[in-house]
Amino acid sequence: MVLSVSVPSASEKAAEPVSPEPQISPSTPTDGRLLRFHLWAGDLAAIVALDEFRIRQTGPATLVVEIGGRASLTSDETAAIVAMIRSHAGDGFAVDVRTVDKIDWGPSRKRLGFHNEIL
Repeated sequence: MVLSVSVPSASEKAAEPVSPEPQISPSTPTDGRLLRFHLWAGDLAAIVALDEFRIRQTGPATLVVEIGGRASLTSDETAAIVAMIRSHAGDGFAVDVRTVDKIDWGPSRKRLGFHNEIL
């Protein structure tokens, strides 16, 4: 699966309050361009047992990872997911990992593993 995230520009980064504040890595571009990376379901499944997942970009520097079929994750599982996402997207993103019984896919028949809510 190829994912496209919008890399935060310096002005977007300053305008969006994010807690905790992500640290921009020297290797993470901050010019607002699209960044593509490959992430496979097996990458996540190797870290944590799950029924389904979705990654959403909800802000210029925020990615939300929804893990379906789990009531909770251990702190080690959460840290491993965050590390894996940042290894692909860069350190410039705050990564919020959430567990849900079932992902709300909305009315669409498509169940895309990534959805960019800011483009």
